[in-house]
Amino acid sequence: MARARLSQVVASAAEEAGRTAKKGKRRPSSKQKAVNSGAAATAERPLHAEPCNVVLTHTNTDFDSLAAAVALAKLWGLERPELPTHVVLPRGVNPLVARFLAYHKHLLPVRGFSTINPEDLHAVGIVDTQSRDRLGPAAAWLSHASHVAVYDHHLEVSGDISADELVLEPVGSATTVLVERLRQHAERKGTFASPAADSSAVVAAAAAAAAATANAATQGHDAAVGGGSVGYAAGRLTLSQAEATLFALGIRADTGGLSYADTTPRDGHALVWLMENGASQHAIAEFGHGRLSAAQRDVLSNALFETSRCVHEGLQVGRVHLDSGRGFMAGMAAVAEELLSLMGLDVVLLAVTHENAKAQVFISLIGRASARAKSVDLNAVMRTWEGGGHPAAAAASFRLSSKGDEAKQEALAALDKAHSLVLAQVPQQVTAGDLMTTRVFACSPDETMDDARAFMLRVQRKAAPVVDTEGTFLGMLKYRDVMKAL
Repeated sequence: MARARLSQVVASAAEEAGRTAKKGKRRPSSKQKAVNSGAAATAERPLHAEPCNVVLTHTNTDFDSLAAAVALAKLWGLERPELPTHVVLPRGVNPLVARFLAYHKHLLPVRGFSTINPEDLHAVGIVDTQSRDRLGPAAAWLSHASHVAVYDHHLEVSGDISADELVLEPVGSATTVLVERLRQHAERKGTFASPAADSSAVVAAAAAAAAATANAATQGHDAAVGGGSVGYAAGRLTLSQAEATLFALGIRADTGGLSYADTTPRDGHALVWLMENGASQHAIAEFGHGRLSAAQRDVLSNALFETSRCVHEGLQVGRVHLDSGRGFMAGMAAVAEELLSLMGLDVVLLAVTHENAKAQVFISLIGRASARAKSVDLNAVMRTWEGGGHPAAAAASFRLSSKGDEAKQEALAALDKAHSLVLAQVPQQVTAGDLMTTRVFACSPDETMDDARAFMLRVQRKAAPVVDTEGTFLGMLKYRDVMKAL
């Protein structure tokens, strides 16, 4: 009713001002001026402000980034209940994550980028990155926030985000950092309830929170916002099956199923806790391994024929450059992993060039390494182009300065440089030639066992080859066999 009366006053004032200006008989009174200025101010600012907190993933959101963002939103729902916390995906989603969201997005606090007004932001959380470039268009939101928090596990990266709260932990997954904090909150407050453990209490708490929110809504918009969100009633931590599963997928994805070199016992403990509290093993099996799309299979087929390989210090290293022939293609990391496995490589470098809508040429450089390539650090390699990741899985994406054939040559030069950096990381291997005895002591087939025994004791060998007068190898004679014969 109040808003309706305000609209009527504004409309009436605008109509009166128009009649006055048209007739030109008299100037608006001071009262009319005040009403008109108020109407202009009302038109400039939104009538329905929605103060909120936001947690941002990085561009091309993967499972670890999404899971960590949802976990931080849940944590802030407990620690900052006065405002709702939303998760925003700035730009691009991993194909496997997109498939997961198609089934579970309605169960998660995910909001579209365009639905958030930067003027409404209070706290902004950033997970799994410390770089403004990886926030896409959401990087502009940081200047509107009164509090910026960064949670990451890439210790070797120096970020360019000015954060009020910076949390860096030496673990294999950003999700692990937030899951540990959720668990600590539950243990500290003694208020954790898994979906199966206390479903009646959870339902009752959710109903109470919904009723409180509805009651606050009747008292005005500001009161409704302060009521918090359903699921965090009375500070009670309730971990849904979708959340537990997503968190488990996040840890599993960034640790390679606990197989990557930077995986820690903390990642394993967090994963076990999630499995004990509702994570669906069936869903993890479903979304833990991606199925290649038709476009990805076409790229993989071309890559299998185009990949060049070399053997360097005992390691099989492959590299390949492909042109997408279209715009950006998501899911090239999965193609690189398949290429590594199918070709039996230890390291693979995949470079894919594409054009954007402005005909600007970009390159996506993706690296994957097997467990045999212990000395290879792809994260260090990709930092050359301001990329990053993990020692066994990293990527970089950057714009090329040329077009056409020149762009191809520039992309090949970048691929060659990455290849050289990988080879430079591999230490020289010890070979048989380094350890073998260069001087050969041999016995003749006519020597007696006494002569052979004396010969082996003299040259201090436990075995000797037997050769004829022409130097032809006839066999081996062991000291143990000589002693048995005597």
